[in-house]
Amino acid sequence: MSDGRRGRWAPVAALALSVYIPLLLTAPGRVGADTKSYLYLDPDRMLSRAWSMWDANIGLGTVTHQNIGYLWPMGPWFWAAEHAGLPDWVAQRLWLGTILFAAGVGVIWLLRSVLGWTTMAATAAAFVYTCTPYVLTLAARISIILLPFAGLPWLIGLAARSVRRGGWRDPALFALVVATVGSVNATGLLLVGLGPLLWLVHVRLSREATTRAVLAATARIGALTVACSLWWIAGLWAQGGYGVEILRYTETAEVVASASNAAEVLRSLGYWFFYGGDRLGPWIEPSVSYTQRLPLLALTYALPVAALAGLGAVRFRHRSFFVSLVVVGALIAVGAHPWDDPTLLGAGMKEFLLSDVGLASRSSPSGWRPASAQGSRRWPRRRPSTGGASPCRRRWWWPSPPTPPSRRCGPAAWWPRTSTGPRTSRRTGTRSPPTSTGATTAPGCSSSPVLISPATGGATPSTRSPPASSTAPTPPGS
Repeated sequence: MSDGRRGRWAPVAALALSVYIPLLLTAPGRVGADTKSYLYLDPDRMLSRAWSMWDANIGLGTVTHQNIGYLWPMGPWFWAAEHAGLPDWVAQRLWLGTILFAAGVGVIWLLRSVLGWTTMAATAAAFVYTCTPYVLTLAARISIILLPFAGLPWLIGLAARSVRRGGWRDPALFALVVATVGSVNATGLLLVGLGPLLWLVHVRLSREATTRAVLAATARIGALTVACSLWWIAGLWAQGGYGVEILRYTETAEVVASASNAAEVLRSLGYWFFYGGDRLGPWIEPSVSYTQRLPLLALTYALPVAALAGLGAVRFRHRSFFVSLVVVGALIAVGAHPWDDPTLLGAGMKEFLLSDVGLASRSSPSGWRPASAQGSRRWPRRRPSTGGASPCRRRWWWPSPPTPPSRRCGPAAWWPRTSTGPRTSRRTGTRSPPTSTGATTAPGCSSSPVLISPATGGATPSTRSPPASSTAPTPPGS
């Protein structure tokens, strides 16, 4: 292999080693309570039922919630691991590692191959994007929601190439990425979809592309994306029209907005669940360090500040696009915060969130946090270029069904001292039966949640009532 090719692949190899090895070395033999327990207990049965929106095996029959989305890619992943004889915990670590690796490689490809940055600058941005604190909120509970985060740089790059090169190849790849990363959570997909939309606006306003080229690329992308995603769009329609009104029993928009202040959003946090806890401890164990350890607080605030300073001081091509990515991402992520006294824009978002459609988008702060971080941390020098990026929680106001004893609420499985179940072996021949509901809920989650208090360094019991003012955690600086 020539030195040039070796130099191009070295960052990818370094990223792979940095992602997979720590995950595989963390808590060997322990399985995290991630997403749906059916994926680990019996993936064959899970996939055999996921294709139909009607499940006669639950109660007297019901319309399923999001199950059809597990037909691709998460269901086949664990089905393949099952039949390859991989232990559950290995399959789980490799799944999470692959999401993070895909996100990092996407950043390298976007910045180096599409936008013409140097290898060093693209590699630095890839490691920052991959190691964002944003993944801590979702990795242990609903890792499948991280797929839009991993797909964002690929979508931006493919949108750029669709305009630049024309044809159907790049729009087709765009559609396949959307079908891969957006089959379970439409809100997250719509929010990261604003990234490529901002790119299309940027290249037209900067006169890098004609209106005709932008519209042609948009039409090709739209047509192929809808065609590739009809299978899960149809499931979403059936679920919304005939399924259980699940939004009645989840967090409110007020709870979500209570924690999404601008300072926390810019350091890739600000999602309300990250700051909560109960009598067993914090729901996300690293949240204690991120809210109480002064060196870590200083570092996680200093990075975005330095990135924003560099974004304003360093001139480079497409800077206006990354500025717009930061601004739009931060505005959407902050949303209606503070709920009781929002800004003019926040008041409009509050009215939207109080509607039926807005309620389905109540977690928008978590959906656009990676976009704002992606834009704010990409200011290193680049080389010149001639060519144009169900939770493991128990609702304290809604009873949860029992689940296998190996699951409990806790942080990411790859984080040291995780709260995960005992060793699970595939070769003992024993299997716990799947639960009678579509959600994975861990046992032992207390009905009396507590909120982590950065000021006192301890946990404060909260009331049992569901209103956001008494249950929503308050992040530092809010």
